[in-house]
Amino acid sequence: MGQAAQHGVGPGGDQFFVTHCMIADSVLNNPGYTVRAASTTEPAKLDAAFHYPPYELPIDMWKDSPAVSAAPRRLALTRLGRSAVWVVHSSYLEKDTVDRDRSYFSHLLLLPAANPADVLQSWGADGWVKNYAPGASKDLAVSARLPVGKLVNDTALTAFLGDSPSGPLDLSLTVSPKRLRGSKDERRELFARVIQALLLLAAEEDTDRRRLYVHAEPGLLALLLYGAVRLLPESVTEGLTFSTFEPYHRNIRDYKLADVVGTYLGTSEKGLDPDLATTRGFTLDTFSPARSSPELRGSIWEALPSGASDLIELAASGEWEFLDSVKRAIGPDANQLHRAGSAISRARALARVDRGEATLEELVAIQSDKAGAEELKSRADAIWLKIKAAALTRSEVRAAFRDLLNDRDRLKELWEEAVDAILNERFREWDARWTLIREVVKPDDAKKLLSKFLGREKNEEKLGRLPTDMRHKLRAACGDIGMIPPRALLVPIGLGELEPLLGARDPAAAGYTAFVLLADEQYNWLAHIPPASREQMRKRAREFLFSAPPAAVASYLNAARPFLDTDPAFLTTLFHPYSDNAAKLMDRLLAANTLEPGDWVKLCGEEIGLTRDEWGDFLLENDRLANLLVGLGGDGIGQSVWSGYLESLSLALISPELIEVDDDTEPDVIHEWERKVHSHLRHAADRLPKSGAKLVQALPEGGVSRLFAANNLLKWIEHPELAEKDGPDEVKNACETFGLERLDLLKTACKTGGFHELSLPAQLDQFAPLVELFKACFPVDNNFNTARHAATEIIKLASDCPKQARGVFQAHFVVSCVPDNHFANLLDDQRQIPFDPLAEALIRQRMAKPKKSAQPAPSRPVKELEPVPVEDGQFADEEEPEEGAEEVIHKKGAKAKPDSVKSKKPESKKPEADSPKAKGEKKDKKDRSEEKDKPSKMGMWIAILVVVVLASVGLLVVAISQLN
Repeated sequence: MGQAAQHGVGPGGDQFFVTHCMIADSVLNNPGYTVRAASTTEPAKLDAAFHYPPYELPIDMWKDSPAVSAAPRRLALTRLGRSAVWVVHSSYLEKDTVDRDRSYFSHLLLLPAANPADVLQSWGADGWVKNYAPGASKDLAVSARLPVGKLVNDTALTAFLGDSPSGPLDLSLTVSPKRLRGSKDERRELFARVIQALLLLAAEEDTDRRRLYVHAEPGLLALLLYGAVRLLPESVTEGLTFSTFEPYHRNIRDYKLADVVGTYLGTSEKGLDPDLATTRGFTLDTFSPARSSPELRGSIWEALPSGASDLIELAASGEWEFLDSVKRAIGPDANQLHRAGSAISRARALARVDRGEATLEELVAIQSDKAGAEELKSRADAIWLKIKAAALTRSEVRAAFRDLLNDRDRLKELWEEAVDAILNERFREWDARWTLIREVVKPDDAKKLLSKFLGREKNEEKLGRLPTDMRHKLRAACGDIGMIPPRALLVPIGLGELEPLLGARDPAAAGYTAFVLLADEQYNWLAHIPPASREQMRKRAREFLFSAPPAAVASYLNAARPFLDTDPAFLTTLFHPYSDNAAKLMDRLLAANTLEPGDWVKLCGEEIGLTRDEWGDFLLENDRLANLLVGLGGDGIGQSVWSGYLESLSLALISPELIEVDDDTEPDVIHEWERKVHSHLRHAADRLPKSGAKLVQALPEGGVSRLFAANNLLKWIEHPELAEKDGPDEVKNACETFGLERLDLLKTACKTGGFHELSLPAQLDQFAPLVELFKACFPVDNNFNTARHAATEIIKLASDCPKQARGVFQAHFVVSCVPDNHFANLLDDQRQIPFDPLAEALIRQRMAKPKKSAQPAPSRPVKELEPVPVEDGQFADEEEPEEGAEEVIHKKGAKAKPDSVKSKKPESKKPEADSPKAKGEKKDKKDRSEEKDKPSKMGMWIAILVVVVLASVGLLVVAISQLN
């Protein structure tokens, strides 16, 4: 017979003939079974071909010397190292070259790689050489490839699994033995066991058991393995090696060249050894499945994993055109076999789509599967009309085919149909298409479509002529996507449309309608409305705005904003003059904070004057002013408003006693007004950063510093001890910002904290907070001038004490606030107002102790004196100070507020200069002066002097003991 054909499948490689021959015909010059011919002379390859396992008949067939057609054939795929494979076809020869029985002929291909399915498909191919004449050439053609047979393929497997298997019955070629021709179920079950066997083999982790032994006719095994390789994932069959026949008696259990080892015993009565089915590997006996491994016995359909039976059904039905897409859906992992059923159903459905036979339900089902949706993309033109018609009425179709409906060209088609339906008053068609578009596109894209159509000037007249129902539908469409309808749809075409417009679901649309109605006649927006009806509409629009939600008023003002500079009537019609209705509307706007900063600025302007007069008083109630300031935002647009209120703050904020006012003004009223303003400013400053704004940008230059200075001054008055943490610089800056004398700050804190009501020296330790504030106001360091200044201020601060308590007060503050090293100089210093004698005595006693470092006094209360039996004294109005004992402290007058803040501080009259109280005080002074010159009173004065001296000495003794 001739050489193997060079035309086949797969990569080409070397080929070899191995059989019995004479020395003259041997490539290796050896007699007997040797290499008869080859395409290469490489010794290693020739040696490998020579040593490939020989072929032998089953031992039970030796006695009969069967015909070639009745002997089994071998088709094997095995590995040679890591870079090559053997494909071997061995056939039986009745005689060898010396006329002995039972010879064989092997045709071997040494290939770089081979697909198992291609190898199995070569079963029975004419390209396999089965004999070679003596004397023929020893040289074979190079690049030989796998021949292709006709007995193992998709069609043959479908026939085997179907009702009418075909093919030869001879043992040498048959793929469907006569014994299996009767029962389709038996054949399918046998194929299922092969499928299961390969799955078990791939999953086996024990390398000693990773082998499958099959007792079957070689051609039957070739067909069943082919079917398994075709159907199963790559992870199961990739790199699979096999031999359709190896002689059982040649110690088959030690055969290691293939994963699947087929054998044929020559009789169905015998089975494979039991150890092959357990420890050596798995066994499948096609003659008697009960003799197979335990895993391959019993009901195979229950043992198969989900999806495997679907693949078998696919092969049985001959739907091989679906196999590639099904295997792609399954993927390479055997654990994903359960996808097979849905993949097959999808493939069948897609085939019906291609034939134009798919139902809408099938299309939706395909689209619901990710892989199916990808397949439908390439079939969009074929399914578009059916999908569009269904999507107009069925939401599940819109949801399933959102991407297809949202395609640019498809969407354009739908929108053009929708516009045509509007213009021709086909309401149902518009409703269906708008509903579809609204569901499948993003709101911004829907807004672009609608605004482009509604915003065209050429369509404005058409919109005004549309029936009321159609206009309502278009406004509803705008509301669906958060878009204010164009003016053509918001201007009522008659009184009958007024209430629906003002009662629109979208307050912004209603506000715009009110804007159009309240516009001046010059704009001619109501030209189509009879004059008698226009004023009625305007009156109703004004009433609507007074009770409208804030969003509607915001929309009104937003629409009016471009006109406000030239036509302030849009504002004055609502807010000027001040009225209860206007106040209620403003209250809602301030609470909701829905206006833009620019709108608030306009309201604060000259036309409305929101910060002045009655509106100004209105703002100071509740949180209105704070809401206004927050509404002005953080970009600086409201700096003038902030500035007006900040500049209105004066010393009256600290204390009403620090200002001089007109006769008809009460300082307390001014004080309360400024405290309210400051509270609003502080709350607004706290809220602005939380809204993302920067305070320094919102307030005018220096505004933050002024506001913080006010905050600090009020804080120190209420909690003097906090001044220690803030420090002298902060106190100095805050006082300078408001032109406040630091001594006035101390006196205000003293009065506010009730320090003037303390009994001295019994409650001396409770002066600690005031001491901390004093040290921050008048810090003392190594420079004596700082100590002298502090002492002067201490004496001034003590002037409000009862005279009998001043010495203890002065000594306590000097000891607490001045380092010891300054004491001697302070006592020697000549000053206009000297220390109280008791204070000087207490300080000198303190000088006897170890000196302190010249650092500020500690923050803890300094308890220097024990209580002594001195009459409780008040800090004010108990005795007149001695002449020249304190300097006159001048109060600063209240500043006039800037024009932007004109609401007046309520006024009251200050006491008359000739009031009874003032006259009484003058008389007392005169009487005391006259009594000094009366000799008759001298004895009384001497007695008083003795009592005072004795009391002072007693107090000095007790105080000195406390200082010690």
